Amino acid sequence: MSLTSTFGEPTHPDLAQIRRLLCVETPAALVEAVQALSHTMEDSGIQSLVIDSPGLGRWSWGQGGLPLIDADLEHQGRGLGRFRIGGNESAEGGALVCRLSPVLIPLASRLLAIQEAEQRAMVDALTGILNRTGLEQRLSEELHRSRRHQTPLSLLMIDMDDLKQLNDQMGHESGDRALCKLADVLQSATRGSDVVGRFGGDEFLVILPETDLEAARLVAARVRIQLEVTKSAPKVSIGITEGIPQETRDQLVRRADQAMYRVKRQGRDGVAAA
Repeated sequence: MSLTSTFGEPTHPDLAQIRRLLCVETPAALVEAVQALSHTMEDSGIQSLVIDSPGLGRWSWGQGGLPLIDADLEHQGRGLGRFRIGGNESAEGGALVCRLSPVLIPLASRLLAIQEAEQRAMVDALTGILNRTGLEQRLSEELHRSRRHQTPLSLLMIDMDDLKQLNDQMGHESGDRALCKLADVLQSATRGSDVVGRFGGDEFLVILPETDLEAARLVAARVRIQLEVTKSAPKVSIGITEGIPQETRDQLVRRADQAMYRVKRQGRDGVAAA
């Protein structure tokens, strides 16, 4: 059976192609590798691939086909998701995928386990929102997107007032509850496209894509109003800033931090912009 490359030259899925397929490092790359393999073959018989993990995401290509592979993905006894490849097992590509299934299923499980570990490393253990590592990664991505599309990007740097005093007087469990309550309010007061995280200690950062300074002021006001009507919610100092051209991620964060500390010097429980 002849196989055709994108250049019209006869070719076969040689060991190098299969090795590339088996050496991918992310679920998305695995989907792309299977898709590329199918495009290399004239009679591939591979019609679709889905990696579906409720806690991590969904990666897919194509649609339809009889189930060549349909398996649960597990790691150390924990269910991670499901792996499906659809197609025609009598075609050369379908037959190849079936032969590779004892390798592809553990590979997909391992990739999801790595993805899970990487996500866990970016989540704050106390509040369940992003930690500083996760925030910095997302801010770098949003800055790049803002510059590419020439859209505004703003930040809120939010510091919980009197956390040390609360910990000293009521104990660290009370302080932890206040931090969690603040995290909940920030998530409910912002949009799904906004990014909320704990920057460290009593500081939180909110990334506001496609938001200019005036719109960011409205978000800060909404946060404060929601805190006021929430039982036992803490007081906060908020610094606001809008990104400027050629500004680095760290410079943008520093300006928001400086605005927040200006509120602290002026008596706390307020808002300032930089």
